[in-house]
Amino acid sequence: MEKTVINASEGHATRVTKGARIRITTPKGAQAADFFAYNAETISEWLSPMHTWVLNRSVKPRQGHKLISRFRRPMLTFTEDGAAGVHDMMLAACDQFRYEQYGHKGPHPSCSENLHVAMRREGYEIDVVPQPINFFTNTCIDGESNLTSPPNT
Repeated sequence: MEKTVINASEGHATRVTKGARIRITTPKGAQAADFFAYNAETISEWLSPMHTWVLNRSVKPRQGHKLISRFRRPMLTFTEDGAAGVHDMMLAACDQFRYEQYGHKGPHPSCSENLHVAMRREGYEIDVVPQPINFFTNTCIDGESNLTSPPNT
């Protein structure tokens, strides 16, 4: 398996062939990883956490779950989880607008921009930033239906 290290606040795109395996790790244990997947032949088909929820009846990916596209076609299988289920499929990718809402002035690295840059490097121009799977992000719904996402440790 080829190893690619992605620095914090950066993104990377690579083609994955059918039947291949990928492993996503967080060496320092606290860095979230926004994960997107596209059909390289039809870029309008992307991984859809929302459709995946319905298929698997779960808002968190679990071992054995199929991860499907917005057209409800299988794209990936979640085969192994070394993070004990600490993953999120509810939070949108961060973007410049989110940082401005939090009061940040000026440009700020974001998963949305990282996706655009990484896809351009692969020769794709995308119009929509889809919902990611946020690996290593522990988002929960409390008893009053509020989303909570405590800092990763």
